[in-house]
Parts: sequence; C-alpha cells; structure tokens
Amino acid sequence: MAGPALVLLLMERRERSDFADFVPWLKTFCSPIEVTDDGSLDFWVRDPSFLGAPVTLDDTGFPGFHLSQDAEFGADGGEYSAFTPQPVQGLLLYANASGHINHLLLGYLALAMAHRLGALIEFDGLLGYGHRLLELGAESGDHRAEAWQLVSSLPGVIKEVSWGTPDDDEGQGWFHVGDAEFLAAWLAHPEFHLIK
Repeated sequence: MAGPALVLLLMERRERSDFADFVPWLKTFCSPIEVTDDGSLDFWVRDPSFLGAPVTLDDTGFPGFHLSQDAEFGADGGEYSAFTPQPVQGLLLYANASGHINHLLLGYLALAMAHRLGALIEFDGLLGYGHRLLELGAESGDHRAEAWQLVSSLPGVIKEVSWGTPDDDEGQGWFHVGDAEFLAAWLAHPEFHLIK
C-alpha cells in the first residue's frame, strides 16, 4: 500500500467474504478488475467522471485501487462508542500510489461506496494534521485541536476516535470518522487530502 488509505465502516455485516457483487458496478468506470485469491479486488479507474471526480487522467496510466476486508478491524482498539449503531465490520480501500489525483479519486470512490453501503468512513488519521497522531505529550493536544477546528467547521458528522492506550507498545493515537455528507464537504474543501 503506497498511497492513501481509509476504511469503510459497516453497520451491518456483509455475508459475502468476497466482493464479486461490486464487479458489475466497477465495470461501468474501471478496467481491468482483478479478483484475487482471497476474494479482494484490484481495479483501475478509467473514467473518473462516472464518480463526479473533477480530474483528468493523463497518459501515465490509470490509477489503481484495492478493496478488501479490513483484517485489523476491532484489533486496534478503536473506540466507536460515539456512533449508534456501532460499526461491526471494516472494508479497507486504498490507492496503490500517492499524489493528488489518487487522493481525490480515493475520496470519490469512498463517497460512492459509502452511499451504496450506508457506511461511515474512517480516515486512518487526523485530517487537518495529515496522519495518525501518536501521544506526543502536550504537543499532541495542539495538533488535535488544530485538526478539530478545521474538520468541525464542515457539515455532516465527524468524530475523533481513539485507538490503543498510552501503555500499548504502539501508544495511543487518534483518527477521524465521518459520514458521507462530511466526506462530500471535505472533497470540496481547498485543503482536501487523505492520510498517506
């Protein structure tokens, strides 16, 4: 995973462990689409306008993306008690490369999938800060407040969620979780970016 990533948080468990039901929809704007041995998908966007994404693809090739079950969902200690109902499953969606076009297309893909699935979006970090924030003493509070000031000014639902605890090996961190309305507003914001 070389590019930005996020997790679609589902309120109802998907019975299927693969993503074959996504293939007909993806075929309308992606090519090729590869189903891997574990049932996850690798796909390349050829028509961003289908998603409403304001990007033009150049001759360097089509951006590639990956969709799979989030194997870490629930294992990282993410605290989702601020949401009712609470998410029961996560789907990992990421871009194979970084760069502004990949951030935009991943955002528009996540928006379309969140609408289709009734999902929340876990941004894998603090959006205004740019990455997961580990406990850094007093300095972390400044970064969290700065990030919160930016995202809380946008419409939709956005929450700050903690993972881990200060005494874990990896420490404690925070990430933002929002709904589709928030993501649509964030995509239109001049400081839009996802977490790399």
